Amino acid sequence: MDKKIICLSFIENKSGEKLSELINKKSSNASLASFRLQMYPALIAAKTLNFDRSLWSMHSAHPDDFLHLGNASICLVGKMSTTDELLSHSMAMANLAAISRLKRKGTHISLLYCDHQIIKQNNIAELYSDLIYYADSIIFPSVAMQKLASAYIRKNLCQYVIRDPWQIKNLKDYRKKMGDKAYTIGWFGAPNNTAYLCNALKQIKDPALLRMKLTFRFLGRPISHELIKVTIQDKAFAKSKWKFEMITWDNNSQPQQLENFLSKIDIAVIPSDPEDPAKIGVSHNRLIDSIRSGCIPIASPMPSYKELSKICLLGKDFNQLLKAAILNYDRLCDKYSIYREKLVSPFDPATNIKNWELILRDIQKNTMVKSKNIDTCNPIFL
Repeated sequence: MDKKIICLSFIENKSGEKLSELINKKSSNASLASFRLQMYPALIAAKTLNFDRSLWSMHSAHPDDFLHLGNASICLVGKMSTTDELLSHSMAMANLAAISRLKRKGTHISLLYCDHQIIKQNNIAELYSDLIYYADSIIFPSVAMQKLASAYIRKNLCQYVIRDPWQIKNLKDYRKKMGDKAYTIGWFGAPNNTAYLCNALKQIKDPALLRMKLTFRFLGRPISHELIKVTIQDKAFAKSKWKFEMITWDNNSQPQQLENFLSKIDIAVIPSDPEDPAKIGVSHNRLIDSIRSGCIPIASPMPSYKELSKICLLGKDFNQLLKAAILNYDRLCDKYSIYREKLVSPFDPATNIKNWELILRDIQKNTMVKSKNIDTCNPIFL
């Protein structure tokens, strides 16, 4: 079998082989976070190990691509997602055809499972049922996600856990207030996280907070901003001294735009729902990037976030979380400075790539006999 890796990563408006465009030029600026955090490091590791590499975006409208895939020892299947129903059918047909052909030829199929897609009632869930069926191994971004998926995968399937790397290159100093009473609160996220933000905003009713000079900045897509604008029309907010700023997410400027945004934030708000099966397995990446940017994060108590509880405030009541962050801001800056560098070190991109090398070597040698976990701080084979 050729020492070659074929990577499948769906891009809505592009089809064909995309290695030269997304890797050799400005790969780290690929618009999808899942590509930057997972597929890109895997391709870098593959290059280090002297794999021949190809990266494909498969659409059923372009069947010629299917004929040019060739043979490979490994096929790495990245995140498959689209909100367009017709494209979801095209994506499923093309990628399943490619995977079934490669599987028949003896290629090892390794699936990146970063969202709990299989529980959703849509075409994507059906696709992931098929992908898990074909997979020889599955790679998860967190132990929590691995546990969620365990009910849907066969017991002898090889499993890996590898944490997403940070995107914020330099560890920023905490921005202590030293008596300054003005605070900037920030949120960033995808449209499917906006409802959690709106619920968190609705909780903030404390009169003392409403009298404070607070600026809320929201980095997201226009659809998120529209939902936020409806929420902040509340009469209590209208009487407050708060300011609200909407910044539009630019796919082509990541992660630089995110880094610039977080550098101007004092408190990062990261709400979710620890009871929602679709969210329980969330990775650490939004929290890690906020922490490295010098923000004091207030976040929902997600399983992966609890691993970093020494350097963030976790809870379900965002009124109390925000109040605690403001009243104890300088003290928290001092406290978190003690632990931060050590606790974020497992998310170093260099460590992440080294662990991708371990995974690819293991797959290539065909030594996968039972379930294995790779922790980015200390590789462990169970």
